[in-house]
Amino acid sequence: AIFISHLGIGNLGVLGAWGVSVFLVLSGFLMVNSYWFKDKQPEFGVKFVYYKIKRLYPLHIATMLCAALFRVYYILIGRETYPKLLLDISLHITLTQIWIPNGLYYNTLNGVAWYLCACAFSYLCFPIILKKLRKVESRKKVLLWLMSLLAIESMISVLAFFVGSPDKKAILSAQWITYYCPLSRLVDFCIGCCLGYLYIYREELGQNRNIYYLFEVIVCIMIILSWYTYACRISPFGSEYVKYSLLFIGTTVALIWFIAIGRGVISTLLSNRILCWIGNISSYAFLIHSVVIEYLRSILGHLNMLNGLTITILSAILTVGATVVWMKIESVYQKRKATLNKAY
Repeated sequence: AIFISHLGIGNLGVLGAWGVSVFLVLSGFLMVNSYWFKDKQPEFGVKFVYYKIKRLYPLHIATMLCAALFRVYYILIGRETYPKLLLDISLHITLTQIWIPNGLYYNTLNGVAWYLCACAFSYLCFPIILKKLRKVESRKKVLLWLMSLLAIESMISVLAFFVGSPDKKAILSAQWITYYCPLSRLVDFCIGCCLGYLYIYREELGQNRNIYYLFEVIVCIMIILSWYTYACRISPFGSEYVKYSLLFIGTTVALIWFIAIGRGVISTLLSNRILCWIGNISSYAFLIHSVVIEYLRSILGHLNMLNGLTITILSAILTVGATVVWMKIESVYQKRKATLNKAY
């Protein structure tokens, strides 16, 4: 969905905003399920964050440098300056670009890297969140937390309405407050964590699969309606102050819940081998695809071949190809590292 949204075709940008919402809630959900039954509590601090992102960080640097080549070209033709490029590189290396509420900083170089920055902050907070959840003895309390988090989502949209600018390139834009700001995205992550707790302590469900088919169909219809609301800017949920966050959160929670239960047709379809393979490479492809699309758009534009079908097919092929090559390189490196460790 995020890949399609970055192709710049029609109103398909809605898929990106929805996809990010799914990514963040799902991340919190899986983190809780992954660490809940481990004896050792993860420690709060930069070390834990490094442990969580260390596989993606080298690729982040590589894609950043590829994107920086465009900026070097702009410097050579007088449209850019070295100090700004060096500042952007330093912000990306330290994963701090998203904390500056200005599109001139958080959407530079490999623009999608803002997500890695938001995840790093959520992972930093995760040990505290997990510790709080472990002390809870009632699902009702977690449900109350979940409702409170949804209320906070609403308050963020209200804040964006009063202090945010509708101009996406402005300082403190409504989009930064509701979509890019790590504090706002932490709310989505916490919602996923609460959902993970509720899933662990869920009650035994009935065996009638037809009811799950019906629930999944209803959720899918609601997701499509939310896409339509976003694309057509139907107020109030389609406004700049709501559409990047609160619009998708309810359907995202429902979708993840029913897929996790795994009794309906969608969860069955998503479990096939091809889609599981796509899922396994998606974290790498996420960082690669934006740079691939940027290069292709420039090359095809100069060749007067820039059209939706061409850029879609070529971007998909090159993104998958580059992802597979990177994963092969990483695999070889890991094997050599393991061999050296055994030798020592």
